[in-house]
Amino acid sequence: MVINQETVNQLKAEHNLRFEDAMYLLRAGEKVMRTGWKNIKYVALQKPDNNSKMKRAYLYCVPIDNQPLPWLISFGDLFAEDWQVYKA
Repeated sequence: MVINQETVNQLKAEHNLRFEDAMYLLRAGEKVMRTGWKNIKYVALQKPDNNSKMKRAYLYCVPIDNQPLPWLISFGDLFAEDWQVYKA
């Protein structure tokens, strides 16, 4: 997938994104979150490199205790329209 920086910049300015848009941002290296989350700070995409034990990309979340863990999307998250870029 080719990432268009202009599209990334436009999406980063939005506050009510669909998951499809959030996934585009994840592929571009951004961290994303939902506005209603209280225990999770953000979701990010981990891409394997030559030293990785994992051979495929996966999503992980970082909760408020800063201990990353694998993340599986829920139906609520999948169809939500309140995704946005995480700003630390």
